Amino acid sequence: MNKKNRVLNTRILIIDDEEAVRENFCTILKTPDNDRHNTLRDAAALLFDDDEIPASTHVPQSRWNFTIDTAENGKRGFELVQMSLAECRPYAIIFCDMRMPIWDGIETIQHIRTIDSRVGIIVITAYSDYDIANIVRAAGADVGYFIKPFSRDEVLQMATRGVIEWNKAQELESLIRIMSTISGQDNDVQTLLTHLLDQICAWLGTDSAAFLTKCIHGDHYEFKFGVGRLQNAEAASDILKRLACRPINDVYIDNDLVMIPMYNFGCTVGLLGNVLLTPDRIFLLKLFAEHAHNALRNSEMQTKLLETERMSAIGNAVSFIAHDLRSSISAATQLINMLEINDESVCSQDKLFEIIKNTLDTAFNLADDIVGYAKKAITIEPQDIDIHDLLVDIVTVWRLQTDYPVDIDLDIDAVCKCHIDRNRFQRVLNNLIKNACEAAAMHPKQKGHVLIQARNREKALVLSIQDNGTGIAEEVKAKLFQPFATVGKVHGSGFGLAVVKQIIDAHGATINVDSNSEGTIFTIELPVP
Repeated sequence: MNKKNRVLNTRILIIDDEEAVRENFCTILKTPDNDRHNTLRDAAALLFDDDEIPASTHVPQSRWNFTIDTAENGKRGFELVQMSLAECRPYAIIFCDMRMPIWDGIETIQHIRTIDSRVGIIVITAYSDYDIANIVRAAGADVGYFIKPFSRDEVLQMATRGVIEWNKAQELESLIRIMSTISGQDNDVQTLLTHLLDQICAWLGTDSAAFLTKCIHGDHYEFKFGVGRLQNAEAASDILKRLACRPINDVYIDNDLVMIPMYNFGCTVGLLGNVLLTPDRIFLLKLFAEHAHNALRNSEMQTKLLETERMSAIGNAVSFIAHDLRSSISAATQLINMLEINDESVCSQDKLFEIIKNTLDTAFNLADDIVGYAKKAITIEPQDIDIHDLLVDIVTVWRLQTDYPVDIDLDIDAVCKCHIDRNRFQRVLNNLIKNACEAAAMHPKQKGHVLIQARNREKALVLSIQDNGTGIAEEVKAKLFQPFATVGKVHGSGFGLAVVKQIIDAHGATINVDSNSEGTIFTIELPVP
C-alpha cells in the first residue's frame, strides 16, 4: 500500500466507573482540530519510516489525533470491543481501571482477551489494589500498567507508545501475509525474508534472530537465514544443538535465548535478548514462521518447476532436431539409392548430385538455425536467385520421400527472382511444405492436396503454401510462431515455425496464416529490390 494512503489506527477505549477519570483521560488525549493534519502525517512518518520523520521520536500531545470511546464498566467495555471488531475498527489501546462494579479489571481483561488478543491493554491501578504479580498472572504479561495518581505526560507517552506498537504489528502482519504469495528464486526470497525478520527484531527490541527448518530426512534442523548475532549457521549452532538434544513442544525460554517451535510446519524461530513475549508478539512470530515456511517451499517448487521446464524444452529441441535431421538424411539416402541403380526417371544424375548436396547442406545448417534462434540472432547471407528452381528441387525431394497420400502441385511464374539466403529459405519452405503435407494427410474424408504458388508482384514476390486439411484451432493460431506451439501432430515439436518466423524476419519479409475448416494457407511476401 502507498504510504500516503495508510490510515493510522489511533482508537482508544477508556474503561472506568468514575466519570471524572474518563473525562480527565479525554481531556488529556483529545487533539485540537487545527493540529490534526500534522498529527496523522507525523504519526505515519514515525511508524512507517517515511522521509519526513520528526527530529525527535517524542511526538507532542498536540500533534496526535486519538479517537476515544469510553465505558462506565467492564461489561460495557467488552460490548464496545465486540462492536469494534464486528465493524473492522478495532481498538489499538484500552485503558482499564482495576476497581469497578459488575466486572473488575482482571475479569474485564480476561473477557476481552477471549475476542481480541491483539489490542494493547494498560491497567490503571493503585498501591492499595491488586499486587502487580497477581495482575500479570491473571491477565497476562502483555498488560501494561501505571499507578495512580498519574501525570498527563505519562498518559500521553503510554498512549503514543501503544498506538505505535499496535500499528507497527499490523504493518508487519500485512507484510508477512504477502510473503507466501511472492514467487522467485531461493536467494531472492531468502533475502526478502531476512530483511523482514530484521524488521520484526527491531519491533521486538532485539537485534538477533534465526529461522531454522526441519530436514526432510531425519529429525535434525538446519539453519536457513538469520540476522544480528544469529546471521549464519555457526552463530546459530547453540540453537541447533538444543533442538537436537531435546524436543521443544512450546515456547522455550532459557536466559536470553527464546525458541518458538512450529511443528505443523517443521520450523523454529530462535531469538537472542531479553524479549518480552506477549500473546500478540508470539502470534506474529508464529505467523512469520508459517509464511516464511510457505514462501521457501513455493520458491523451491518454482525452482524445480523451472528446471523441469528447462529439461522439457531441451528434450523438445533435441526431438525437433532429430526429426528434421532424419527427414533430410532419409531424402539424401533415397537419392543416393537412385544414383546407385542409375535411375534417371525423375531427373538426371547431375541434378540428383546437386539435390543431394543441397539436402545435406540443409541438415548441416539445422544446428546453426537452432543456435541462432536461442541467441535470437540468425545471420543470413542473401544472394540473387530464382526461387523457381529451388521450389522445383524441394518438391521433387518431397514427392520422393513422403509417405503421406498427398498430391503436391506447383503453380509458379516462370521466373521468380529474389534476394534470399538459399539454405535458410530452403529450411523455411521445407518446414511449411512438411506441415502442409501432414495437415492434408490427416483429413478424414478426402485425399490430401498441397498447392504451392509463387507470383511476382510490384516490388514483391508472394509465395503461398496451401493445404486442404481441417484447419488450425484459434487458440493454437494465436501462438503459432511461438516455440513448442504444436497440436495434433505425432512427431511435431512445435519448434519449426518459431525458426521459420525468425528467418522470415531476418529477410525483412512477412508471413501470415489464414485457416478455416477447409484448410490452411501460409503466405510469405518477400521484398524485391
